Amino acid sequence: MPKPTLSKWVDSFLDMLTTERGAALNTRHAYWRDLADVSLFVRESRKKEIENATAEDLKAYLTDLAGKIHVKGQNKNQIAVRTVARRLSALRQFYRYLVSENIRQDDPTSAIESPKQTRTLPKTLAES
Repeated sequence: MPKPTLSKWVDSFLDMLTTERGAALNTRHAYWRDLADVSLFVRESRKKEIENATAEDLKAYLTDLAGKIHVKGQNKNQIAVRTVARRLSALRQFYRYLVSENIRQDDPTSAIESPKQTRTLPKTLAES
């Protein structure tokens, strides 16, 4: 399956991550995957590009993701709450970048709360 074509602003953001923030290649790839997933959702279901998405568009995306969250040890083909949190983090950074570059006047992620993550207790030596 070929990689989807993303907005020039996603490419610009990823370039900035690498050059200005010194992000590792794996970090860049993770951000690309996260932003590609959001971009495709917004493009297909909302008929707009990611840089023009509203808070409602992003909430619809996160609601869609919430339906795919799995319980630890079950539903291996679904995603973890941490994945949703990471995608929201990538979105927040992307929209802050757009505001800093005067591409957008607002940050649609500012009113979106992070998903609640459960913490797991560390294993004891006997369990390892």
